[in-house]
Amino acid sequence: MPAVSVASVTSISQVLNTAQRIGLPSPTDNIFDLELLERGGHVSLLDMTYAYSVFASQGYMVGIEPLDRSVRARNPVAVLKIIDNDGQILWEYNNEQIALSRTNILGPDLAYLVTDILADVNIRRNVLNTSLDMIDLGRPAAIVAGSTGGDDDNWAIGYTPQRIGGVHLSREDGEAMSLDANGLDGAAPIWQALMQYMNDRDGLQAATWPQPSGVAEYIVCERSGLTPGADSECPRRTEIFLRDVVPTQEDIHWQTVIVNSNTGQLATNDTP
Repeated sequence: MPAVSVASVTSISQVLNTAQRIGLPSPTDNIFDLELLERGGHVSLLDMTYAYSVFASQGYMVGIEPLDRSVRARNPVAVLKIIDNDGQILWEYNNEQIALSRTNILGPDLAYLVTDILADVNIRRNVLNTSLDMIDLGRPAAIVAGSTGGDDDNWAIGYTPQRIGGVHLSREDGEAMSLDANGLDGAAPIWQALMQYMNDRDGLQAATWPQPSGVAEYIVCERSGLTPGADSECPRRTEIFLRDVVPTQEDIHWQTVIVNSNTGQLATNDTP
């Protein structure tokens, strides 16, 4: 599990501090250990979706200033418009208001890397080994979906550059659900329908995230992720990296060797 690997290398406290910065409150059970990353911390759907909105906004948290800033820098906006009996708009949370209610939480480069991972259709298809029709929006979209360790909660949270949506399913009796671990037959198709509804309702055209200047594309060996050597014949792919954190080590997993055609073994000095 990537989150556990990161927490074991750094510390669970650093992971929790970062989680709080992007909008997630501290776990209510006050148990802070690596198992927290598997069992979950009883975070609400609103908090989870709001946290992912930081990546959708390329590192910015958008919302109103809370009374208590010790929890997070901003809160989601609950009221978008106030209209009187005559249909006159008295107040609206418009683009001008949005521009005034932004707090930078992460660098755009780092936020872009996370989005690029979550929006990678090819990786989704290879990992899930199934059709992606139930989460495809026909436009670039980042999504994370799955179940908690006990299969008692099923989540799907995803976003486009313009909208974000989250879905949480659970049983009233708290028992495990018979949904697949990836949430593709539970929360994910509901998320897809929700996002398609918002796109159609608001007449939104397909869009993508602009690549920040601090991010660059590099060719690496497919299996190792290292730089291909001059004579390397490794299968290659293009990946994006932060410009100051690029792979410099040459790949050593792929090597050209001479094989004895009679034995199928490595050739020796006695090989004819």
